[in-house]
Amino acid sequence: MGRAMVGKPAPEFSADSVSDLDFTTVSLSDYNGRYIILLFYPNDFSRICSAELLAFSNEMDQFKALGCSILAISTDSKFAHFAWSSQPTNVGGVNGIRYPLCADKNYMISREYGVMNEDEGTSHRGLFVIDSAGVIRFMSVNDLCIERSVDEVIRIVSAIQYADKYGTTCPADWKPRKLTLTTESKAPLKTDVKNKENHRK
Repeated sequence: MGRAMVGKPAPEFSADSVSDLDFTTVSLSDYNGRYIILLFYPNDFSRICSAELLAFSNEMDQFKALGCSILAISTDSKFAHFAWSSQPTNVGGVNGIRYPLCADKNYMISREYGVMNEDEGTSHRGLFVIDSAGVIRFMSVNDLCIERSVDEVIRIVSAIQYADKYGTTCPADWKPRKLTLTTESKAPLKTDVKNKENHRK
């Protein structure tokens, strides 16, 4: 069982990684003060994983506008990440991907975040949204056959930031351009404050 829990500080880690075809080391603490998405995936050289990771890469401008970075993590080695990053996208590679690929060869990160598939030696499709204070605000783990929605992740990050900014809650199916449960003065409704307190109990 991992230590990662919503509402708790995200477990710290450092990992060898590949970014812009350079070998480097990244730590979660490098992103202090920013939102960050941890995107766990099973394997390099998988067309499904390639399509999913490139879909997030294609929307990096939107994530950057939200002050949000992305780290992708698998149990592949940094050398596998380099080879995959060098491979053209038309043959299943992720050349040009706009965020680092982290190597979790000893499974430590995947285990800490509770997404390790011990039988296969790979990570499940786990996704974590960590806020600028280093607290996990959202987490999900998908079956291997289900890819994640980039639009939904953008919506979730936007909703968290809106709720924090205005001290309110976001209703079901909230979208950034829709009105939320706030007054025109942006002050939270009493019911929202009460709900927020109940959620913390």
